[in-house]
Amino acid sequence: MRLFVAGDPGDQVRRILTPRWDEWRRRWDRRWVRPENLHITLRFLGDWPSVHREDLDAALFEAVWKQRAFSVG
Repeated sequence: MRLFVAGDPGDQVRRILTPRWDEWRRRWDRRWVRPENLHITLRFLGDWPSVHREDLDAALFEAVWKQRAFSVG
């Protein structure tokens, strides 16, 4: 299982970017996620056996649960 840690940019960013999605897909030959799956990758973790998924979820939750939300821009 390929895993990464990501942030959700929020609905406002999605509303701004979604109308531009088709234009960008035509312009740049890249692998694009659907607008509803838009995220900001913070850290790519690579391939992990699925048996470690729950442990990883718990460790990530422990690392961030006290952190406050932040704004970009």
